[in-house]
Amino acid sequence: MDDFINLMRDWISPIVMLLGAFAIFSSMLGIMRFPDPYCRSHALGKGMVFGITILLIGFWLSAETLDIALKAIAVIVFQGITVPVASHLLARFWYHRKEDND
Repeated sequence: MDDFINLMRDWISPIVMLLGAFAIFSSMLGIMRFPDPYCRSHALGKGMVFGITILLIGFWLSAETLDIALKAIAVIVFQGITVPVASHLLARFWYHRKEDND
């Protein structure tokens, strides 16, 4: 059993963290490349939630104590609640700003 735990800490966890970092990177590319604010807020909301969740799951797999793992789970839950709300508010801001300029 200890061999499996060491395998997770040494190989699986860094690979999962790299996948999360790649998802965050692709989300940032979407923010820079998409043409309008609505597509950009979609890239921000979906990509960042997915990327941060995968990154923190990798961190959770490498955690040595239960306290660290519980904190990673709490961060996943809280960012899963706040990031979509923030991207929705950005899209709403741009929508109302567009109405005011018309």
